Amino acid sequence: MFFTCGPNEAMVVSGFCRSPPVMVAGGRVLVIPCLQQIQRISLNTLTLPVRSEKVYTRHGVPISVTGIAQVPPE
Repeated sequence: MFFTCGPNEAMVVSGFCRSPPVMVAGGRVLVIPCLQQIQRISLNTLTLPVRSEKVYTRHGVPISVTGIAQVPPE
């Protein structure tokens, strides 16, 4: 049985003849039902702006810090 996934997800196939498990990102894979299993993983990311006002350095100087964090949605 063929399984496909889009460009924003990956599939991990494990079980019979898949040692170590195989990861397929944005493609298709043949899976033997009852002998192999498939698990889908989202590759989407969340972008979070991080801003800190008046952060003091080791020498006591206040600074403003702006950054961006990208994390998985789960």
